[in-house]
Amino acid sequence: MKIVVGSMDYRLQQFIKASSFSEKMLLINKMCNVKTIKDESDIIIPFGIIMNNGLISNTLVHLEELIITINPKVLYYGNPFNTPFFEKLKNRYGFELKYINLKNLNQKFFF
Repeated sequence: MKIVVGSMDYRLQQFIKASSFSEKMLLINKMCNVKTIKDESDIIIPFGIIMNNGLISNTLVHLEELIITINPKVLYYGNPFNTPFFEKLKNRYGFELKYINLKNLNQKFFF
């Protein structure tokens, strides 16, 4: 399962339209949406910035809590601002980290 984290807006709609998912996709903006997920999952954070309190911008999702809850294989991120923070979490929890270049939303993204 692919979990996309963000609040639905025009950019996120364009990103989802431009993406091809190999598995089920779930869009979340609150932690209560992930409590029942038991499958192996990947996390996709296309536009969010991690705030000082650990929340992903424009959502009620705390990134570290999300990682602990679903134990992802891969975390994809589109905003390079938080790369050092993602690297720390990668070393702590042992998932793979991949950057998505979102400069051109007309290209196709494969997950």
